[in-house]
Amino acid sequence: MKGREILLLRVLLAASVASGAAVVAGSFAGRAAETRARIADYRSRIDRLSGVRLDEREARSRLEAATRLVAEAEGRRTASAAQSIPALGEEAMATLVARGAAVGKYLLAVGTPGSLGLLEIHLKCGAAGLLSFLERASEEGKWSIPYLSLASTGSGDELEVVLKIGP
Repeated sequence: MKGREILLLRVLLAASVASGAAVVAGSFAGRAAETRARIADYRSRIDRLSGVRLDEREARSRLEAATRLVAEAEGRRTASAAQSIPALGEEAMATLVARGAAVGKYLLAVGTPGSLGLLEIHLKCGAAGLLSFLERASEEGKWSIPYLSLASTGSGDELEVVLKIGP
């Protein structure tokens, strides 16, 4: 290489280093501006929150009162739903019988802790009667049917059905 080519390469290298340094400096400047904005935001939050003082006793009493209200509401909901399970089962069975179903077995399937369980109903019925019952359950929305088992009896459109119904 000649002296002139070496000089041009050095100039090119210096320009590359200078442009890279400018990009890095710009990046750091942007990050510094973001950091300053975050610091200002945090300071304003600290100022706003430092003005709010809540007595520890008052906070505890409010928390206990809210916890009591939630527990009472949950207890009322669970008790009313537990009382309604037999009525729910009677209504569901009456609806099924009105649609031509023959109820074989009816029992309460134990639920997990915190749930009320489900009513399990074993029956035989026609496909049209079952479809009519399921449409009513869907439209009214008072029954939840998380489990449905169907088996053909081989005689016409009669089905052996197991339903699990809940509130």
